[in-house]
Amino acid sequence: MPQTKGGNQASQFPIGKSVGQQYVPVVAPGTPIAASIAVPGAAPLVLNGVVILINVRTMSGQDICNAINNAIPGVTASINGAGAIVITGINSIDGDANLRAILGI
Repeated sequence: MPQTKGGNQASQFPIGKSVGQQYVPVVAPGTPIAASIAVPGAAPLVLNGVVILINVRTMSGQDICNAINNAIPGVTASINGAGAIVITGINSIDGDANLRAILGI
């Protein structure tokens, strides 16, 4: 059954840090403080078995949503009122762990 995954972090893309530098995501109020995460280069996000390359250093939050929306029929990505990415229609999620942590999913 498809699920909705809401990020717990405000999207602040693009991230102005080099690959490998540490980034501390800004989390939503009431969420525990996130650990620092190494910034990946273009990294795979796998939703429902479809690979999408996401580069958090060059893509805006809307660019990331557009890449997801254009790649997978039935999956919808948007940015909610808190500035977090929300993805609906997910059956499976995988890919680069640092990327998923930065996205809050």
